[in-house]
Amino acid sequence: MGKSSDITGTPKATFTLKSVGGEGFASAQNASGGSVNTLKIKRGPVLLSLVLATPVSDKLVSDLKSLKECTLAMDYTVPKSKKVVLTSKLMLDSKLYTVGFTYTGTLSNKEVGFKTAYASKDKKCGSEAFACLDKNNKTTVNLSNERVVSAKHAMTSGSLTYEPSYNFVKQAPAFAITQKQGKATYKAAYDLKAEKASLEYVQKPYKFTAESKLVSGKPQPVTLAAIFEQIYEF
Repeated sequence: MGKSSDITGTPKATFTLKSVGGEGFASAQNASGGSVNTLKIKRGPVLLSLVLATPVSDKLVSDLKSLKECTLAMDYTVPKSKKVVLTSKLMLDSKLYTVGFTYTGTLSNKEVGFKTAYASKDKKCGSEAFACLDKNNKTTVNLSNERVVSAKHAMTSGSLTYEPSYNFVKQAPAFAITQKQGKATYKAAYDLKAEKASLEYVQKPYKFTAESKLVSGKPQPVTLAAIFEQIYEF
């Protein structure tokens, strides 16, 4: 990595409106926002990250106390393998932490990966494993304390990607379809158990989402979100 990209800053701002089309839409409590600002510094095999989350009140005034929402992270890439990364994260206000590692490599000429992390907050170990059967098929499995939580398979055909998934804890099947058109990405998803549908439009640095439940086939009040996220190099 060149010197120009050894330091990056990524501001991310989010604004959300709830109950659009519902009776309580005019309530100020249905408007919320905030920002997450990330600073990353890379030196050799070490990547340091500082993340500052600043929620915004319903009056759109920053809450100064939220400056405590600060997280420090460090990733260390093992030099000899370059396939193993040791990860750690510390929330400075609560002193809660996570530690773990990631691995990315090949098995029988197939790309595979595994990551796991222990969180002191709930004293649980969460993991994720993936395998690419080929460039158009990828299977991902999520685990918690060695228990399978969910599984997803992504199949790409041309500009379309189909993603059936299943949450074993909630016993909830879901399906998503994504289409790329130029620099824009469109995504539609539906959770069959929660009867929740969502639409997403992404064209960096902007992202817009709409989400609603379907009751007896009829859409309910919608939640809208607008997100701005951009990476700046120094």
